[in-house]
Amino acid sequence: MQTQAKQIKKLFAGFIEIINKLVYSATGYVNITTEVATYLPTSGFMGGSVFNVESIAENYPGLITDTPDNLVIINKNPSQDRLTYLGREVYGRLTYVSGDWRITYYYLSDLGIETPYTLTNNYDFKFYIPYRFELKDVPTDFAIKLKQAITSAPGISSILFTEVLTVTSTNVISSLSLPPYLPNNISLIVNGEKVDHIGTGKQFSVSGVAITWLPLVAGYDLETTDRVIATYLVQI
Repeated sequence: MQTQAKQIKKLFAGFIEIINKLVYSATGYVNITTEVATYLPTSGFMGGSVFNVESIAENYPGLITDTPDNLVIINKNPSQDRLTYLGREVYGRLTYVSGDWRITYYYLSDLGIETPYTLTNNYDFKFYIPYRFELKDVPTDFAIKLKQAITSAPGISSILFTEVLTVTSTNVISSLSLPPYLPNNISLIVNGEKVDHIGTGKQFSVSGVAITWLPLVAGYDLETTDRVIATYLVQI
């Protein structure tokens, strides 16, 4: 008689999708207990149910809460591009607190330190939450969802755009022609010298398409005779 999948004690880690979740600004985490209870009954093989339990180690099936495997990938609906802060991806960590499933938001600082993040806008999110499946419960599209979670958003691409900006008066620069895709990737070339917008000691700030020169940080004033070129990514 052929060995059945239920007899093989092997776990596979993947993602379960929570398609739509409205979240609100000024919050550092979101409670997804209701969504977990809704999605898990149909997240297994052939739309079957999987356990609504906490997996604290590699030999336990369930929702993964042990670091670093409790990573949650966050996409924005309907574009499916990532949420970013200062040009860095915002992601989540799944925890189980007093009977509630929570996703807490983080980003990596310039020093690579995991740093808590608080939302500044309301969003409709799609979450990929980590789950350890028993072999008998592994869904047929397991590998497809894994690829969807770790690759870039479909249909989103960017090009490097370059333009000459005008210094209209001392320390005042004309705005960008196009909205930058990632504000942290803007660079200015001032009289042939590149000035970036990454890390500490930034010599200019960015808000939308507006550029503000910071002479006290830069150590000099921009004059109307200075040549300023901006390079930045724009979405196509």
